Amino acid sequence: MSTPYDQVPYPCNAYAQTHPAHLAMIARLHGLDPAAPEQCRVLEIGCGDGGNLLPLAYVLPGSRFLGIDLAATSIEAGLKHAQAFGLTNIDFQALDLMQLSREDIGEWDYIVAHGVFSWVPEPVRLRLLALCREVLAPQGVAFISYNAHPGSHLRGMVRDMLAYHTENAQDPATKISQGRALMQFLAQSHGTDDEYGALMRSEAQRVLKYDSNHFYHDDLAEINEPFFLHQFADLAGAHGLQYLGDADYSSMHALRYPPEVRDVLAGLGDDVIRAEQYLDFLKCRRFRQSLLCHQEVKVLRQVPPEVLEGLYFASAAKPDSDAVNLLDGSSVTFKGEGSLQLTTSHPLAKVTLAYLGLHWPDRVSLHDLAQAAGGALGSLPEQGSLEHVMTEFLQMGAAEAHAMPAPFATRPTERPRASAWALYQRQFGGGITNLRHQTLHIRDDFGLWLLGQMDGTRTADQIAHEMAATVKPGPDGNLDMNKELQEARELVQKGLAQLAVLGFQLAER
Repeated sequence: MSTPYDQVPYPCNAYAQTHPAHLAMIARLHGLDPAAPEQCRVLEIGCGDGGNLLPLAYVLPGSRFLGIDLAATSIEAGLKHAQAFGLTNIDFQALDLMQLSREDIGEWDYIVAHGVFSWVPEPVRLRLLALCREVLAPQGVAFISYNAHPGSHLRGMVRDMLAYHTENAQDPATKISQGRALMQFLAQSHGTDDEYGALMRSEAQRVLKYDSNHFYHDDLAEINEPFFLHQFADLAGAHGLQYLGDADYSSMHALRYPPEVRDVLAGLGDDVIRAEQYLDFLKCRRFRQSLLCHQEVKVLRQVPPEVLEGLYFASAAKPDSDAVNLLDGSSVTFKGEGSLQLTTSHPLAKVTLAYLGLHWPDRVSLHDLAQAAGGALGSLPEQGSLEHVMTEFLQMGAAEAHAMPAPFATRPTERPRASAWALYQRQFGGGITNLRHQTLHIRDDFGLWLLGQMDGTRTADQIAHEMAATVKPGPDGNLDMNKELQEARELVQKGLAQLAVLGFQLAER
């Protein structure tokens, strides 16, 4: 049976928030004892061509992966890549979710259903929850993403317009082109001081940045049902599952809001769903990535300090000035990725965040953080103080945590070696997955060429010599090889450093 995803393949990328090391981290923060990422079982429902699962199977050879999808063409593509690359710990099967049971696929430690829940009919949606209950391991975690209210009310208005405008389109290509034309028309037909026009321009910008296939399966989809968090939690509860948390851990907390906002939310008591629902109201949240576990599992809402000892931390935050004092009680402002800005006068917090920023994107254990802070401050942090600082950093999004050390090196090694999966993807000319489990697009030819040279057999200087050797003499027939070699060395060193920070270079173990 052909599906819309057979006709128009959905773009499948790697999603860092679905990595077992990320899911395990959040589970541990809530008191669960999930399977170790290095030896776990991962099921992805709606896997497409395996863009999310295949790089996981490569980097976690001791784990087992299964991707299922109704679109047979996508499954065939996933199998083709797995066989071509030689992966033996992953399988893809074209299966109907409505016909699946535990007897068919067994038990899984982590279940991922990204981009499925809001886009299928209600019976399939409910069967997805029931299947999660059936096949999820006792301490397992299920990841389910969906469009969320209240923000999706705005998207819904645009979707209704698009549905009306494209209802007579005879094929996907026509529907896509007509939909894009409508969004451009709506965005360009209002003045700059028009409130409705500002909304249309914002929606057009969001829609038009997507590739055509994404646009077709999201905003032009026949089914696209958003949910409030409390509605989703009630549905999960009716199927023997409970809300564990959000894949974006900091989104569950209000530490980045003013004190008066935090006080109001604190007044809601211990009702986690209610508190997060009001946070969604504050953010006009449009999309959620909810994590579920079995209803019988005891979930802790306060982070056990001892859990942090088994995690690894990273942060891109850096002081906004070089002339700061980390050791006294003066305030220092740190700026990180996106809109993150944090000001603190706490010496331990300043020293810790500065150390993480200096080593970004490497992951540092709590023990090493304590040693570094002790070396800077003159004595090791008091018992529990570093755990408290790191918990607050995680809750406000100033730092991230992982359940396993980084598989990548953040500085060029003697003989730089890229991940074999990145080198495999490079030949196809699309997005390339790094070892941080992100799909990135390397736009410049030099970056792509340099990535291809990172096979672990040559030093940076040898790569530079090869690069200089390709330079042809100018119109006058002259060529200064010393100058060309020096320029090549500088370019190669800079490029290797950039690729390492992006997470493309394997760590030397």
